[in-house]
Amino acid sequence: MSNDIRIEKATKRLKKAHVTLIRNPETCLYAGIVMMGDSYIDETVPTAYTDGRDCVYGLDFVETLSDPELAGLVLHEKLHIVLRHPIRLFGLFKQNGAVCNMAADFAANLLIDELKDKRVKLPPGALLNQRYRGWSVPKIYDDIMKHMPPPPPPPPGGGEGEGQGSGSGKGEKVTIDGKEYEVGSQDEHDFEDMGGMSPEEVAGIERDINDALHQGGILAGRMGAKVPRTIKDLLATKVDWRDALRDFWSNTVSGKDEFSWKNYDMRRYGMGMLLPTSISETIGEVVVAIDTSGSIGSKELSAFASELVSLCAVATPSSVRVLWWDTIVHGEQVFIENYDAIASMLKPLGGGGTHVGSVSDYLVKNDVRPEAVVIFTDGYVEDPIKWNHDAPTLWLLTENDRLKIPSGHTKVKCEKGD
Repeated sequence: MSNDIRIEKATKRLKKAHVTLIRNPETCLYAGIVMMGDSYIDETVPTAYTDGRDCVYGLDFVETLSDPELAGLVLHEKLHIVLRHPIRLFGLFKQNGAVCNMAADFAANLLIDELKDKRVKLPPGALLNQRYRGWSVPKIYDDIMKHMPPPPPPPPGGGEGEGQGSGSGKGEKVTIDGKEYEVGSQDEHDFEDMGGMSPEEVAGIERDINDALHQGGILAGRMGAKVPRTIKDLLATKVDWRDALRDFWSNTVSGKDEFSWKNYDMRRYGMGMLLPTSISETIGEVVVAIDTSGSIGSKELSAFASELVSLCAVATPSSVRVLWWDTIVHGEQVFIENYDAIASMLKPLGGGGTHVGSVSDYLVKNDVRPEAVVIFTDGYVEDPIKWNHDAPTLWLLTENDRLKIPSGHTKVKCEKGD
């Protein structure tokens, strides 16, 4: 049979799988996402992948699947879009693409595993582990890395030598809860293309996903379908601020650095953390501006500081400059290398009203040119905000998520008490 005929048959089956998902009460929630973008068969693709909008399916792989398994494969790729994996995991993908793919697959497959309808099934060999139910992809990624085999000892006389491997993790075996998995054996998502897109293009895709998902939510409501908690959170536009901070850090701070998995970061290896070594020194200073008007409690500050320490272990900036502000910037603390001490050494100053523009004024006046800025505030500040600094900026808001932030900045709501 010619490839043209094979592709034609596979394409018909692919369309049938789309119809199955749209009409199925358990999956009609994703109807808008199923119809979003292009989907096609490619004889050169080993399994399947998505770039965040379009989905491509390998001819040989599709032919091995039953109709329910093909519907499961389509839903798997569409769930990567629903969960914004290609958009939000670019920084994690740069650190270790194979493990990032693996973590994303675990997250998507657990949602498919919840389905009761037998017309949609996971394909053979799909990555599945109940351990990760309810976990975010970065958390799954960290857990996989902890289970990865230790790096081989350096050869006598130093140097990389043979046997060190590529360090990508692909092809390695990892055992989790007594089950062995091969890293990089599943679909390879085109996360890297997202890294080359402009913020406006990414925002456009986000809007399309939100619109499609809300349309599906309306259809699901009419059909009395049960909406998974993970998707409910997306429909409610809630975001885990830790994940958002990680994404911002990876895409902005570490996005200009390069990493090598040929050698592990031995400073962290002794702590049970398998991290790559940096092979360039392009990460600059990061400014963290913390509101001390009185509404940021010790619990929130402690959680934020702990996450900041963790991020510094993954991608080390040249320095972290902490600014304490209310109506003015009352003082600063600058940390260089000794980031583990941040959580215990923070000394808040101030405690009056709030004028966040004072942070921008301070940076300009003192010629501080950071790689990125993180604002931690309750959000009850002046309106409009006058901001004169052009560094990428993330706003973490504990309360007033209706705050209008400067154009081009990123805003995330933090749950009070986190």
